[in-house]
Amino acid sequence: MIEEAGRKLKAKIAKRGKEAEYLEKLAFVKGDATSLGELIRDGLAMEPLLNVTSLQTREFNNSLKVFCCLCNTLGNVWPEYRGDFVTQLAMAMGDEDTVAISVFGAERFRDEAPGMYLTLVPITGSFNPSAFSARCEFTTSRGYYSHWFDWTELVELLQAPGTRLVTPNNEEQCKINGAYFVVCGKQCVSQ
Repeated sequence: MIEEAGRKLKAKIAKRGKEAEYLEKLAFVKGDATSLGELIRDGLAMEPLLNVTSLQTREFNNSLKVFCCLCNTLGNVWPEYRGDFVTQLAMAMGDEDTVAISVFGAERFRDEAPGMYLTLVPITGSFNPSAFSARCEFTTSRGYYSHWFDWTELVELLQAPGTRLVTPNNEEQCKINGAYFVVCGKQCVSQ
């Protein structure tokens, strides 16, 4: 799937005539997010990353990076791995790098999750809507897991010891249509 995404994106860029400018800076890496720090640490490419991509080490290491974890991907990480996942994101970041995270808000879970996931049954597997928990999470027949966050829980996760992420302290600043969009780094840059 990652190979197909990379191929399609590179084809789109090439159609726009910007191939030379962008393609050499584009790399897709498939792996386990709980070991991201083995590929990039403090914004610098580690040996395993260089072995699987055509990145120019000096240019990569000197660039600002934006790490993205969007569309509730963090909510699809099982609770026992979620802290490690965020710690690895923070470890990968350089001092000036940024991480953008969007998650679904817990207050909308009861009303929106069953209908939304019902459309995804061919991908995620079947589920019983009455089994949706008060903790705003559920698991499908195929083991697909989803959790929706409240603000306090999200901030605690992002500010846990070892993450080094600085987040905004104003919930309304980051709330968009019942979801949270947080941009943070070692210094907060969220709007």
